[in-house]
Amino acid sequence: MLAAISTAYGIVIRHDRPDSRYLELAKGHDEAVDIAGAMGTLIDKRWVLTAGHVGLELSPYTSFVRIKGRVYQADRVIIHPDFVKDGLPSGRDFTLMHLTEDVKGITPVGLYTGKDEQGQRILVVGRGDTGTGLTGPTGNDGKMRGAENKVDDASETSISFAFDEPGKALDLEGISGPGDSGGPALIQKNGRWWIVGVSSANRGPKTCQYGSVEVYARVSTAIDWIRSVMNGAATASSDWVKHTPFSGWQQDRVGEICAALVNSYNSPTVDAYEAFNQRYRDKEILGRRTPEQRATAWTNYREQYGDLEVLEYATRGDQVVSILTRSKKTHEKAVISVFLQGQGADAVFEGWNIDPI
Repeated sequence: MLAAISTAYGIVIRHDRPDSRYLELAKGHDEAVDIAGAMGTLIDKRWVLTAGHVGLELSPYTSFVRIKGRVYQADRVIIHPDFVKDGLPSGRDFTLMHLTEDVKGITPVGLYTGKDEQGQRILVVGRGDTGTGLTGPTGNDGKMRGAENKVDDASETSISFAFDEPGKALDLEGISGPGDSGGPALIQKNGRWWIVGVSSANRGPKTCQYGSVEVYARVSTAIDWIRSVMNGAATASSDWVKHTPFSGWQQDRVGEICAALVNSYNSPTVDAYEAFNQRYRDKEILGRRTPEQRATAWTNYREQYGDLEVLEYATRGDQVVSILTRSKKTHEKAVISVFLQGQGADAVFEGWNIDPI
């Protein structure tokens, strides 16, 4: 068992290669689309394939994708029935999103049906946190990057590949990082791009650094399910509970954490946000980044949105909260997605993001 398993989120690159080459590698891949805090892939004019753990977090306020700056709403979000969130034992980390209108001007990728992924050279793309194999993820600039790798192993439900150090790495080797969950691993054959995997998890003693292993859900062995859903054989289900209009937070640990997060975000100094982190984050999660790195998210969000007013919120058990807010700075709406670990009084803060809607 490797020392750590974490959800795969931006493209992390070699430390000895210029970032500009990774930016160039991603150009033209508009089929890789943005989802709230994650990525997906256009596989048909009305269908987007992403990860199961991404689908679990899509709320009534965030069930949409952005493609070349345009928002497309989803009216169905279907998670693979064999997906299990904690530990991903099934490997079937898939969600399909059905859009309410056709996407025009972009060529969807094909679904790879071959069983020869092992040893194949692949391209991964994403817009999440970036960094290098020495540092791991260090921040997010919103830019799309691509990276190369080679599939080391293909099991029934997943493909995997290592982030090798210079000397045995590909010229533009890299892996996905925070913010790239659900994004594609692609191969090019017969003049067309095909999706072979969906970004699922990173394993290793040092998350998203040299020596870690990327795990992608394998598309070729899930073809029957994907096609059956696209042909109308599955319907969406939702266990979200909406709390509207907002009249105060629920009186439990989840409500306590959400109230403290919003209060710390709306505070005039970053010190309050760090105090929130020290009180509510799991110690292992705290160790992944420095206080300065954690402050980056708070500062960036504050610059974009200013103070946020809570309008309503929705919960999915004790794990995910989606908060609909209005920016007091721009008067536009934005959604705070809050991710928790543990149950009941033992719940702790795992992470968050804010997305405009």
